[in-house]
Amino acid sequence: MHEELTAQSRRPALLQWFWWIAGALVFAGAWNRIDSPDSFAVPALLIAACALVPSYLWCAGQAPGLPIFPLYTAVFLLTHVFPLLSPPPLLIASNTEESVWKAALTVAGFLLLATASWWFSLNRPRARPTTCLILGGERGHSLYLVILMASVALSVATNADWLSQFSEGMFATLRGFVRGLTGLAVLMLATSWGERTLSPASTKAFLVLFVGFCIADAASLFLVSAVVACTMLAVGFVLGRGRLPVLVLVAVVVLGLLHMGKGPMRQRYWTPGAQGHVIEPWRYPSLYADWLEASLDQLAATKSGENQSATIFGRVNNLTLLLQVQRMSPLDVPLLHGETYAIIPSSLLPRLFFPDKTSPHLSTSMLNVHFGNQTWEAAESTTIGWGLLNESFANFGLAGCAGLAVVLGLFYGLVTRLGIGFPTASIHALVGIFTMGFAVQTEWTASVFISTYLQGLMAVLAVALVSAKRMSIRDATGETDLVLPGCSAAGVPAPAAHIN
Repeated sequence: MHEELTAQSRRPALLQWFWWIAGALVFAGAWNRIDSPDSFAVPALLIAACALVPSYLWCAGQAPGLPIFPLYTAVFLLTHVFPLLSPPPLLIASNTEESVWKAALTVAGFLLLATASWWFSLNRPRARPTTCLILGGERGHSLYLVILMASVALSVATNADWLSQFSEGMFATLRGFVRGLTGLAVLMLATSWGERTLSPASTKAFLVLFVGFCIADAASLFLVSAVVACTMLAVGFVLGRGRLPVLVLVAVVVLGLLHMGKGPMRQRYWTPGAQGHVIEPWRYPSLYADWLEASLDQLAATKSGENQSATIFGRVNNLTLLLQVQRMSPLDVPLLHGETYAIIPSSLLPRLFFPDKTSPHLSTSMLNVHFGNQTWEAAESTTIGWGLLNESFANFGLAGCAGLAVVLGLFYGLVTRLGIGFPTASIHALVGIFTMGFAVQTEWTASVFISTYLQGLMAVLAVALVSAKRMSIRDATGETDLVLPGCSAAGVPAPAAHIN
C-alpha cells in the first residue's frame, strides 16, 4: 500500500508555502506601489486575493479532492497579476487607471463567482459505489512509462516530419490519443516518485523520458507542452511528498530563459508564412546552442532597457487582450454574440471520418480578425491565444463572463467530487488527474478546449477500461468503514492499491 496522503503529513506544509507566497505577493505589490506608481499594484493584489482563495481552502484542508480548480485560479497570477505588477510600456501607454480597474474588477468578479460555483458543486452529497476500476502498482507504472515513451517518439517523429505519410485525420487521432495521456502519465509517475513507491529503475526511466519529452517537444519552438508537463510533475510530486522537487525549480529557470529567445528563434528557423519547422533529433544540440545564445542576447537587451517584451510572462499575458476588448466593445467593435461558440458542434466531429470538418482553432482566428489583431492571412501562420475569459467577454460582455464562471466552477467541482474517496489509480480519480492538465491552459478558446478535452478523455477511458482491474474500494484503500467524502482526513483520493 502506498503512503497515505493525510492532512497531518501534507497539508500543513503546503499551507505554510501558501502563506509565504501570499506574503511575497503583498510585499511585491507594496514595493511596486512605492517604487513605480504606474505598476497598478492595488488592482493586481485584488485579483491575486481572489485567485488564491481556492488554494487556501485546499491547503487548509477545507476543500477535499484534487486541486484542479485551485490550480486553475492560481494560473491567473501569471496571466493577470504579474503583468500589472510589472506592466510593459505598451500596457501603460494604451490604458488608463480606470480601464485597468475595470478589467481587474471583471477578473475578480469572475474568480469569486467561479469559486462559489465550484464550492457548491464540490460539496454536493453523493453516493459512492463499493467497487471501482483500478490501474495501479508496477502494472500501472509500466503502462505510464510506455505512454511517456510514446509521447517522446511522437514529438521526435512530428518534428522530423516522419509521419507525413499518414492522412491528416489519422495523424490527428494518433496525436490526440497520445497527448491526451501524457499529462496523466507524468502526474501519476510523479506522485509515485513523491510517495517513494516508484522503483529505482522506474524512477530513472521516468526522469530520462520526462527530460527527453521536454527536449523533443520544445524543439518545435512551442513551449506550452513542456510547461504543462513540468506543472504536472510539480503537482504530482507535491501530492506525493508535500514539497516541490528540485527538478521543477531547474525547469522554471530553463524554460524562462528559453522563452526569452523564442521569438528570434522562430524568425530564424520557422518557414516563412507557417508555424513550425522540420528538425531531426541529431540537430537538437545545435538548435539548443543557438537558442541559448539568442536567449542570452535577449536577456542582455532586457537588462539594458532595449527589449521590454521578452519577459517570462509575456506569452501568458491574457490581460492585454481583455483590456483591448473592453476598450473597443461594444461602442467601436460589436460583440460577437456567440459566433465563436457556434462552431463547437462541428469541431467535435472526428477528423478521421470527417477530414473537412471545421477546425476548433477557427475561433481564435475569428477573434483576432474581428478585433483587428490579425488578417485572415496572418492568422494562418501565427496564433495569438485568447483564453476562455477573454472569449466570453468578446461574445457577450460581462454576462458572458458570469456564465463562464458558473459553468467552469460547476465543471471543475463535479470532476473533483467524482474522484473523492477513490484510489488515485481508479478511473474516477484518473479523470480528475487528466483534467488538471487542462486547468493550466491559458490561451485556448472554448472550441479548442472542449474538442481537445473530449478527445483526450476518450483515450484515458479506453486505456483504463482495457488495462484496469475491478477491485473493492475497501480493499484498495484499506478502509475498515466506507466513510464519505474521502478516504483520508484531507479528503484527497486515497493512494493506489498494489495489483499483482
